[in-house]
Amino acid sequence: MITRRTVTGAVAALALAAALGMWAASRPERLNIHTLPDGVTGHMVGGRFVYVAKQGTEVWALLPYAQHMGRELVSWCPDEQIFAAPTHGEMFDIRGSWVTGPGVRDMDRVHVEVAPDGDVLIDPDRVRLGDPAPAGGGPIVGFPRCSGGVGPPGRTTVGGVVRTVVDSLTQ
Repeated sequence: MITRRTVTGAVAALALAAALGMWAASRPERLNIHTLPDGVTGHMVGGRFVYVAKQGTEVWALLPYAQHMGRELVSWCPDEQIFAAPTHGEMFDIRGSWVTGPGVRDMDRVHVEVAPDGDVLIDPDRVRLGDPAPAGGGPIVGFPRCSGGVGPPGRTTVGGVVRTVVDSLTQ
């Protein structure tokens, strides 16, 4: 039999579970510099996809967006050592600095701290906007080639060209 007490208890339990789930989703992810490979890797941190780059003992994290036309998703192209946006050809170097294309600024950075024990704390809620691109960007340069690209979920490399997977087009 359903009583007011069972309904109240169930509602309280659901509220507690939701609060704990939101807390877990917003916690910064901890990695360790000793196990993090050199180069660029993708991680889900606090419910967001971020690129984490490491060179030696230096670590930084970037949001996966180009800065032109509604924050298009970019992929990391390891052979070319660039982040590439497929639609307008924006390219950024491993540090997220604008290289070419119509972008108006560098990629946005996510706050990263490296503790003395090597723990890497990534906080996706602390974002620093990218610096302005020289002269406000450049021309559209076409579709960048990307060999073995790494990207956010829902991204793929098709025929050597970085493309966004649009499920609605294939259904």
